[in-house]
Order: sequence, then structure tokens, then C-alpha cells
Amino acid sequence: MAILQRRIFYGKVGKGAELIEHVRRMDAIMTDHGVVNSMKVLSDFNSGRTDRTDRIVVEFRYDSLSDMESVETQMLTEPGSQKDFDEFVAGLGELIHHSEVEHWRLHS
Repeated sequence: MAILQRRIFYGKVGKGAELIEHVRRMDAIMTDHGVVNSMKVLSDFNSGRTDRTDRIVVEFRYDSLSDMESVETQMLTEPGSQKDFDEFVAGLGELIHHSEVEHWRLHS
């Protein structure tokens, strides 16, 4: 059964556009380390929390739970990927208050 992973980022006031650019870098990092997975980036322009886009959702679709786990393992074991990921996370910390991760089974 297919899995949809949603990473929800709650951005700091006025950081929505920067946050969108930053999360797009994750796609490049994954591609650079041999992971091919189309990523969707969504912005919530009407969240009611600020007058700017502050909630950004990144979605990844996987064929199965084991597929998701193998992609995560590949990202952590590929030479240089941990350094790239650490730099990504450090930059993310400047743009968000917090984040959440959801894993959904796709039924259709």
C-alpha cells in the first residue's frame, strides 16, 4: 500500500517565501545522493496565523513503507549526505518555529 509522507513546517513570520526556497533544496540534495522521489511543496496562504505564508507542507509519495525506509537509509548512508542534510536542517532552524511529520496510507 502506498504511503504519503507530509512534513509540515510552521514558519516564522514573513519567512514563507524563504522557507519554500529552502525546502526545495531538499529535492536537490536527494537527487545529488541518488534518491529519485518527486516532492510536492504546498503553501497555506490562509492559515490565519500571520498575514504571510507561514505554513509550508512538503509531500513525498512512496510505494510502500519499506520503500520509504530504504530511501531514508540510502540518504543516511550515501557518502556526504549526512553533511548536506545537517546543513539543510541548520538552515531550516532559522526559518521555522517547529515542524510535524505525518505518514498516511493511500487507499485510492
